[in-house]
Amino acid sequence: AQAQAAELQDPKGLLETTIGTNQLLVQKMYAEYLKYMNEARSQKGNRQYATARDAVSNAKTALDRDQLLISTARYHELRSAATQLASEIDTEARLWDAAEHARTEHRREIESRIAREEAEAAKGQEIEDLLRRASELQHEQKYDKALKLIEQALFLDPTNPGAQGMRDIIQDVRLLVQQKELGRLRDLMTA
Repeated sequence: AQAQAAELQDPKGLLETTIGTNQLLVQKMYAEYLKYMNEARSQKGNRQYATARDAVSNAKTALDRDQLLISTARYHELRSAATQLASEIDTEARLWDAAEHARTEHRREIESRIAREEAEAAKGQEIEDLLRRASELQHEQKYDKALKLIEQALFLDPTNPGAQGMRDIIQDVRLLVQQKELGRLRDLMTA
């Protein structure tokens, strides 16, 4: 109590105490500002853009809260640096998002192309299996069943030349067999 009373009576001591306190507050403000700015830069480097934006906002808040402790020129200099960093973060975030979007689209295109190629390969294999089975049925002289399998193959690929050719051949062979059978029946009837 006596020390406080002595300070009040000695204006020089009170002024020195106030100046010392203000200097400590300025140092604290600078330290807090720099801490947040460094955190923002670090988070920007780690592509943690939302966290980086928050850190810049905290740096601006620390600066705004204690702006009366520093000169107007220094305040504007620090505020401008924070605004510039925020702008850099926003620009980099937009570029990163655009690049990520492009990578995602490219990945989807590749996956889609692979899926189409796999589907075409599976369809080709199914057509090949149908034609192989149709050929077996043709050799067994089961022409109608063979033609049904060929029609299934042509349903999958209407322009498949192998299926079109095989269909024409089996239809011709079936027609020949039918004509031979009719000729044989006519011969039996006339004899």
